[in-house]
Amino acid sequence: MASCTVLAISQLPAIAMAADQAATTKAPAGNLSYTGMITMTLGLVVVLGMIFGVAWLFRRLGQHHGVASGSLKALAGLPLGARERLVLIQVGDKQILLGVTPNTVQTLHVLENNIKPADVRHAFNKQGSFAERLAGLIGKGN
Repeated sequence: MASCTVLAISQLPAIAMAADQAATTKAPAGNLSYTGMITMTLGLVVVLGMIFGVAWLFRRLGQHHGVASGSLKALAGLPLGARERLVLIQVGDKQILLGVTPNTVQTLHVLENNIKPADVRHAFNKQGSFAERLAGLIGKGN
């Protein structure tokens, strides 16, 4: 019995070498059939569809995060440059005008009296300089 075990252990390197040679030997490459190409294309379409579906779902769900009670709302935004903008938010019963840049968010003005969203849209959409628009918006709030 001991001689069988010694014989089996002595053959392990030869078995490993034969397995290594079998793994490195390549099978002759065959042509990919039409059914194989169709299956691969359909698989790719399914995977891409799943990626776009998950991205769409995250985008839809990402818009609804925030305060659970609904006391925080973004009322309006006005782009000032490539990455700078003004944002009017409502927190409870106060409205805050924020200046947003890539590096900072700064409070520009706190409005004690609420401005109606229709007034905000009208103030941001009318023609004129930025100072006139801002003065009109602040004037309606006070």
